[in-house]
Amino acid sequence: SIRRSLLSSSLASSLFEQQQQQTEIDHHNHRFDNYRFLTFGTSRTWGTRLKNRKEQAYPWLLSKMNTTRNLAIRAAGPQYPALCTQSMVGDGENEIYDVIVLEYNLRADKDLIQLVGV
Repeated sequence: SIRRSLLSSSLASSLFEQQQQQTEIDHHNHRFDNYRFLTFGTSRTWGTRLKNRKEQAYPWLLSKMNTTRNLAIRAAGPQYPALCTQSMVGDGENEIYDVIVLEYNLRADKDLIQLVGV
């Protein structure tokens, strides 16, 4: 099962802005290393325009312990994840997350509600 926790999209946007300015991060004082993150989102979360998105995109900056799974889709809204969440995430024991991040704009409210399951 997935433990559901959400970060606000404003926090995701703030993290995105920080990743644009910062290419290295000091992992010695990283507060989230023991958390398992699952991220859904748009091109920002995916890491568009970054030279090395698997190191510089904010989902991978959340934890240095390789405990992040980024399921963002470029140039897309929450429609696909809303319909295919289980096939995207899976249902095994390795698919347990402490924090789930959703980064979508407010125009996607209908599909976002379906994704969250409200």
